[in-house]
Amino acid sequence: MMNIIYMTISQMVVLLVLLFVVKYIFMEIKFSNNRAQKIYFTAGIVLMLVAAILDNQFEFISVLITIFLFEVAVFTTRKKKRIRGLLLIIPVLGIVISYIMLPIALLYLFIGSMNDIIFKFQYTMKLLDIFCWGIILLFYIRGKKCRKELKNTIEKYHLDKWETRVLSTIGVFLFLLSILISSADELNIPVDYSKVLVFVSATVVLLLNIAIIGLVFQRYAKYQYQNTAELNEYYLNLQLEHFKIYQETQRETRRIRHDMKNHTGLMNQLAQTGSYKELKEYLLKLNDQVEHIDQELHLGNEIVDAIVNEKSVQAGKLGITIVTEGVLPDCFKIEPIDLCTIFANAIDNGVEELHKINIQEKKLEIHIVNHNSMNMISFQNITKQQSKTQINTWKQDKLNHGFGIENIRRAVEKYNGYIEYGVHERENNFYFRLDVILF
Repeated sequence: MMNIIYMTISQMVVLLVLLFVVKYIFMEIKFSNNRAQKIYFTAGIVLMLVAAILDNQFEFISVLITIFLFEVAVFTTRKKKRIRGLLLIIPVLGIVISYIMLPIALLYLFIGSMNDIIFKFQYTMKLLDIFCWGIILLFYIRGKKCRKELKNTIEKYHLDKWETRVLSTIGVFLFLLSILISSADELNIPVDYSKVLVFVSATVVLLLNIAIIGLVFQRYAKYQYQNTAELNEYYLNLQLEHFKIYQETQRETRRIRHDMKNHTGLMNQLAQTGSYKELKEYLLKLNDQVEHIDQELHLGNEIVDAIVNEKSVQAGKLGITIVTEGVLPDCFKIEPIDLCTIFANAIDNGVEELHKINIQEKKLEIHIVNHNSMNMISFQNITKQQSKTQINTWKQDKLNHGFGIENIRRAVEKYNGYIEYGVHERENNFYFRLDVILF
């Protein structure tokens, strides 16, 4: 029974490693939701246990089941070229097995027999299995932030054809080299020659794995650079829009100032002739023009003002009003990119939600509260959602796709801050509220 449990856990760990490689290196598998992922792994464990109970040759069957489950994951999550995707098992296996072959090749150089390595170090191999389980478990428990970073990259970045071909070629080559190393006892050549062959093969395997690591790091660095460049471009566009609005305000101010002499002359004439009703109506119209000059929202920070006012113009076209209360302190030292991430994304989410709701008054509220060194920025709007687990996005433009609560959280945590969000009921309506706390 213990052997069955051990083999089941071992094969599930192997499956997890295979899926890890295909997801984070080949950027292929993307389960639709957590529920589908849980059903998949639960079905896998049940299938393993049933096979263990019904079949005496469980070790061989468990390997086939692992490969089958891998192929099911690739086939069901791929959007196109699914049949071709089934061939991914070869390069993925090559990458995974090559890491196992490296220490075995090193032992072979000293022992000279693969069979002796398997016999003498079988308990060491089990300890190595347990060590791998621990690493994977630690990654899933403590690596939440890292997984979120990787998830954001996968959602926004796709491999180029040349990257896929290079990785696939390297993987297949590693698969063949791993078979060659494991077959050292069956080559029917002197042991010294076998050791040389294994040494050369292991060296090539090591270099190819270093190349894969370098390619992966280069890819993620490229994504970070592109993301930063897009944010900078977005921020510069916001500044440009803010400058255009400011220019329009200045032109309107100069126009009214130019006409003020005519306005005062006409009002004086109306007053002298006793046309007070007409004078009152004229004053109301003139007051509307003056109030229209300065409709900008002011939050005490030029960058935030640019973002919020540009978003206010866009929201106004959808019949949505953005209202603000409070200002940011002068000592508010947050990088422009992070301010853009926080405010642009939070406002976009609120505007999107309000746009979907059929109500008369659509209003997004931004409240800023300062207390000593703590600053709280609160975004609030009516929502159809009744649970924070239902919070979704329907963004489709390339720049904003992928921006969400987690992006805000990541920006805020850089300054030792945190966020809180949820849905609460007020005046027979449900409101979504996002609080950003910064120090």
